[in-house]
Amino acid sequence: MIDNCLSKLIDAKIFSKKYIRKYFDRNLNEKLHKVLLCGFSLQEFYLNILACEDLNDPVSREDLISKCILLFHHHYVYLSLKTLRSGKDPILELHELANDIRNRHLNSVDYFKKISNIFASLEDGHTLYKLPGLISEYTAILPVYIERYHDREFNAYKYIITNTIKGLRDGEKLIGAIVNKINGVPINTWVAEDEWLNAEHENSGYNHTKFNGTLKDKHLTIRPQLYNMFTGPDYYNLDITLKGGSHANNKISFPWLVINNKSFQDTLWSGHAESEINYLNESCRVSKRFLFTHDWENYAKAIDGIETNKVNRKYVYTQENINIDIISNAHAFTSLYIRIFAFPTSGNAEGYFVEAGEELSKINPEDVQGIIIDLRGNPGGSIIFAERLASFFIKKGLEPQKVQYRNTLLNYNLSKKMQTSDVNNNAMHKFVSDSIVSRAQEGLIYSAAVALSDDSLVAYNENNPFSLFSKNVIVIVDDQTYSAAEVFVAAIKDHSAGLVLGVDASNTGGGGANVFRLVNLFQYPENSMLSDLTRLNQLSFTGSNFIISNRRLLRAGKNSGKGIEDVGVSADYIYRLSKSDLLNRNNELLLKALSLLESQQNNNGD
Repeated sequence: MIDNCLSKLIDAKIFSKKYIRKYFDRNLNEKLHKVLLCGFSLQEFYLNILACEDLNDPVSREDLISKCILLFHHHYVYLSLKTLRSGKDPILELHELANDIRNRHLNSVDYFKKISNIFASLEDGHTLYKLPGLISEYTAILPVYIERYHDREFNAYKYIITNTIKGLRDGEKLIGAIVNKINGVPINTWVAEDEWLNAEHENSGYNHTKFNGTLKDKHLTIRPQLYNMFTGPDYYNLDITLKGGSHANNKISFPWLVINNKSFQDTLWSGHAESEINYLNESCRVSKRFLFTHDWENYAKAIDGIETNKVNRKYVYTQENINIDIISNAHAFTSLYIRIFAFPTSGNAEGYFVEAGEELSKINPEDVQGIIIDLRGNPGGSIIFAERLASFFIKKGLEPQKVQYRNTLLNYNLSKKMQTSDVNNNAMHKFVSDSIVSRAQEGLIYSAAVALSDDSLVAYNENNPFSLFSKNVIVIVDDQTYSAAEVFVAAIKDHSAGLVLGVDASNTGGGGANVFRLVNLFQYPENSMLSDLTRLNQLSFTGSNFIISNRRLLRAGKNSGKGIEDVGVSADYIYRLSKSDLLNRNNELLLKALSLLESQQNNNGD
C-alpha cells in the first residue's frame, strides 16, 4: 500500500512542480531534474506514510522487539558500558515500547521515532535500528549547504552557505552568505536545540565526541531518513548577511524536499556495507557530492578576503573514494596529499591502490618531503583493509588490533557453529569459544582477545605503493572519522608512525566495534536461541531491521588494551576550519599540515 501512496504522490508532482518552477532554472541537467521531480514535502511524505496500513502491524512490531531484546541481552558487546554511561537501560525501554504497542495503537511515526531513539540513545554507530526500506530510501534536503567555520577575529563560530544545488536560481549570489538565524532563532541556538540531531543523544551530561556541534553542522541541511525520522517544519526561513558583509540582512525561505536516494546512491545502498560504515555520515557525503556540484574555487575568487593561491597543487590520481595530489607551500616544502573519503568493505589494500601506484611511480621521491593522509568524514569499511593500509607507513611492522566478545551462551554457541562453517578461521573460533567458558567461570565480562588480521598480512612490504615516500606522516581527522578509519589512525599513533591533526575536534568519532550482521545469525538455526531469530526474514512490515555491535576493538602497540568506543583516538594538534578553508579547498588547513610536517622534519634533523 505504501508503494501506491508514494507512487500517486510522485506522479502528481504537485509540490515538486511548484518547487522547480519557483526556485530552479529550467536548464537543470537531466539526472538532477529527474531527482528533484521525484520529491515532495515533509508533511506530504509523513501524511502518506501514516495512511499506509501495512506499516501498522503490532504483531510484527512485537516480534521484532522481542528479537531486539534477545540480542541486547545475549549479544550486544557494549550493553554494560552504554547502560552505565547513559543511565538508561535499552532492554527496559524496549519492554515499555512493547507494552505501548499492546495497550494502545501507536501510529507509524510515533513507533518508528520511539524505537529508533532507543537505539540512538546508545550513541553507537554500529548499533542502529534501520527504518523500513521505503522510509530509509529517502533524504530530506535544503537547496543550500550550510557549514560552520571559526572566525578568528571574534573567536566565535559562524555559519556560512558554502554551496547550492546546481541550477538553484541566483544560487551564485548566496555562496559566502553568513547565516544568522533559522526560523527566527539564532543559528547556534537552533543547532544546539535541534530535536532531530539531539533526539536522545544528550544524556547524563556526558559530552560525547560523536554528537557535538561539528556533527550537527554537517547534517544541518541534509537529513537521511535511514535511522532517524526528521519531522521538522516544511520551510526554513534563513536570516542571512550576503557575502562581503556590505549588505543589510536578508531573509530567504527554502522548503525541505524529500527525495528518493536510489537514483544516485546505488553503490551506497548495496551489499553488506551498512554494517561496516557509519551510514548516516556516508549517505550525507554521497548526497552532497551528487546534489551540490559548484566549483568552489571559482566562487572563492569573487568573495572578499578569500585568498586562492596559498597552496600549490599538482594532480596525481583520483577515483570514487580517493584523491592524491602533490601540494607545497611558499617555502616549496612538498608533500603527498591523500584524501580517502571511505574505505572499501572488501578487497585488499594492494589491489585498491594498483592504479595509484602506477602514477606514484612517475614521481621522484626526492621531490616529496612528507605525506598527509586526510580521513575527515571517513565512515570506515573493512578493518583488515585499514590495518593493511596502515602497515604501508609503518616500517617496523604493525601489531594488529584485537577484538573481544561478551561471555554469553549465545556467543559461545555462535563461535562453536563458526568453527565448522569458517574453516579458514577454525582455530580462532575454537580459541574464542574455549575462552568464553573459562573466563565466564571467573566472572569476567569479555572473552580472550583475538586479532582479525594475520601478522603476515600487516608486515611492512617494501613494494607497497607508498614505500618510496615513507617519510614523515600526518593524519588529518575530525569527529566524523569513524570505525575502520579510526583503526587506521590508532595504528599510526600507537606505533609512533606519524602525527594526528584534529579538525574542530580533539578526538575521532569513537566507533570501536565489529558488527556481526543479523543476516549472519540466520545461518545458524539449529541453535535453540538462534532459531527464533530466523522469523525476522519473514517480517511483513517492509524491511525494518537492526544491527548490533558484537565485538569490541582494542588498540595495540603502546596503547595495547585500550578501547576506541566512545573515546576515539586523540589528536596531537587541534585546528579550527576558517572561512577560507570552507570556500577554497581547505587551503589554510593544508598549510597548517605542511607546517607541522616541516617542523617534524627539522626536529628529526632531515
